[in-house]
Amino acid sequence: MKTQSDYEQLRAELMAIERANGDIYLTDENVDAENCTHCIRDSAEFWDAMYANAAMNAGMRAEELGLNINALIDRVIY
Repeated sequence: MKTQSDYEQLRAELMAIERANGDIYLTDENVDAENCTHCIRDSAEFWDAMYANAAMNAGMRAEELGLNINALIDRVIY
């Protein structure tokens, strides 16, 4: 199970990639949270879903730009 710390670390990595690549758009905490309305806030399920949403959204946004999020972050997240 992912924790709040895991989610925050992923977001920090994604934001660093955004800055390093010309301020591209990979992460949005509000969008991640909107996709977690089925979860109890701050539960283990919530942070798992937040992490999964962040990874999926970053992967899709990267694909739209012709980029590979897994290559950018140097591990498989999407």
